[in-house]
Amino acid sequence: MTQQISTPDLSLGDSDPVIALVKARLNVFPDDEFFNDHLAQKLRGFQQVRGIFPDGILTDSVLVELGISRES
Repeated sequence: MTQQISTPDLSLGDSDPVIALVKARLNVFPDDEFFNDHLAQKLRGFQQVRGIFPDGILTDSVLVELGISRES
């Protein structure tokens, strides 16, 4: 059985390797590991289109919608 590991939500000012993947998927540059204003704006737009509350916070469920795994 595979255990689902919940990880902390990411938001403005955070840094994490998965952020670079999210930025690349949403065409946000630079595609580094830092959560900036431009990513938050693009993420809110993505969330709104997908019917997710547009808070600009990167959660595990948003990663699933983006088709990205934290283990990527």
